Amino acid sequence: MAFGSGIRTSTSSQTYRPSIAFDFASSDASQTSDAFRYPTKQKMPPDEAVINGKTDDLSLDDLCKGLESKLTDELHQSLFTRGSSSEKVSAIERTEQNLSVALREIEKRTTSHLRRQWNMHTPIGRLCDELISKIIEYCLYEKYGSSWTSYEFKSGFPSAYSVCAKWRSVAINTPALWSRIFLPMNRNLFRLFRDRTRSRTLDVVVQSDPEDIDADTAHGDALRQLAPRISHLEVTTFGDPDEHDQEELNFNKHVGRKEFSSLLTLKFSLAHWTSVPFTINAPGIQTLIWNGSPSIRSLSHPCRLINLSITSWSAKSPDILDILSEMPALERCSIWNPFDDPGSPSTTTHAKVSLPSLKSLRVHNVDPDEMDYLLQHLILPPYAAIESRTFAMRASVELFFRFGGPYMQSCETLKVTKSEATKPEDFESDIEIPDFFRGRWETGLCLTLMSRIRGWMKLHWIPGKDSPLSVEFLEVLSSYPNVLTRIELRHELPCPSALIEALGSWSLITHIRIQVGVDDFERLLTALEDTPDIICPALTVLDCCGVRFSSVRMAFFLGFRKDKSVPINELIMTTGFAEGSMDDFEHLLTKLSLCEIESGPDDVQGSRKV
Repeated sequence: MAFGSGIRTSTSSQTYRPSIAFDFASSDASQTSDAFRYPTKQKMPPDEAVINGKTDDLSLDDLCKGLESKLTDELHQSLFTRGSSSEKVSAIERTEQNLSVALREIEKRTTSHLRRQWNMHTPIGRLCDELISKIIEYCLYEKYGSSWTSYEFKSGFPSAYSVCAKWRSVAINTPALWSRIFLPMNRNLFRLFRDRTRSRTLDVVVQSDPEDIDADTAHGDALRQLAPRISHLEVTTFGDPDEHDQEELNFNKHVGRKEFSSLLTLKFSLAHWTSVPFTINAPGIQTLIWNGSPSIRSLSHPCRLINLSITSWSAKSPDILDILSEMPALERCSIWNPFDDPGSPSTTTHAKVSLPSLKSLRVHNVDPDEMDYLLQHLILPPYAAIESRTFAMRASVELFFRFGGPYMQSCETLKVTKSEATKPEDFESDIEIPDFFRGRWETGLCLTLMSRIRGWMKLHWIPGKDSPLSVEFLEVLSSYPNVLTRIELRHELPCPSALIEALGSWSLITHIRIQVGVDDFERLLTALEDTPDIICPALTVLDCCGVRFSSVRMAFFLGFRKDKSVPINELIMTTGFAEGSMDDFEHLLTKLSLCEIESGPDDVQGSRKV
């Protein structure tokens, strides 16, 4: 830990040689030898002064002289009561042995005390309890991550729990550090976690592996005991499918109809739990994250769900519609299909499902035909945002873009960007998402369709490494009726002829924003110079912030547009990105806007009218 360098942990006597302290005043040392006692008239003995940090007026010589004087007096009194020489020799030997034991104990106690005092006066020692608690929490999750288990935890707590007595006390008395419980768990460890969390709500992870259950393990009964306090419950299965049928029965046996009154989030990974029904009674449930069979009849109050994430190995659109029909209050929904085999498209009739509160729908790796079937049978509010992520093996690129084409007729803005691996939202399963982008897939394409009358739609196309992306997508999209007035291009462009065909059908475009390489940018300029028909006659703003270009080439393009009576009124560019003098083209513009290189293209830092 970064703060560790400021903590004294050494117990070496060499380091604290001046503070051996001769703590004969302590109870442990006084019990070692009755001969070593301070006179009652001394208010602050030298060694006690060391223990209490009162050493400003003391030197090591004073401490040694004080000890020597007391030792001499006490030994003289002891020898005075002895008669023979042999008794006196024995008394001296016992005193020497007791002194050696006492000195070791004194050194241990004094070193520990001084170490605590030193820590208390360092910057880390002055941290408040709240900050210490947060640091320990970070150390806990840095060591074990979000997937650490009770088995790993039994191997040792993070070292931050025991930096010093103060930190250990903070750790013990901070319920939040003990509020994540993994079952099965050793019963003694379970009781420790349970009691230290007091009445705090809990995150509980049940890892159902029958081989790990024994008489000393807290499992189903513990879950029933904690049920009213659980706010987040995660159930994960391992092992042979046949074993999990029996485990389902045990789940019913131990939990039954017990009410999970505080449960807000339920996460199940139940790939093999399909034969025995069971029910979770959670009246306040808000979020369900489900991995496995598309049938999720186990929730007793599905109508109250706000967030739903389904990762199903066999879900078809009718199955998904059946599930959604029971959840009219949904606001966010995510659907994942891990397999690449699209199977046969759904053709059965299904009643339409209304989701009047839905704000976002994310559908990943579902065949475009299935996606189309799903959307055709959903009644969504106009503000609902829709995102679809399709992988190359599930459909042809033409089918994908033809799926998005019909939505062009209500779209004023089209963004064409690269599609990167997405980070799951807080209600989504995070198991499959990274795997899809690890070695199998290239960087894909993302189309964002934006409208003033409805929520945005994002369509991702992710090609495999052996399935390069076709760049003819603009031709496909341009074949549909549209009301586009703005387009943003941050992706490789097709050849000039394809680009001319696409842009030629978008006659209402007034604003083009482009962030591409030099070759693609010049390809766009060439397309916009085509004759005899003028391409994008309404175009007045060209935003090429972040793109390097030739001043001579830009002057030719602007001059052409001006000569054809379709001038570019405003050019947005990055300062210093024009190769040559801006005087070559500045006079052809009404307005030249400059953005700084360190800012994003959205941040236009300054502008000047010509």
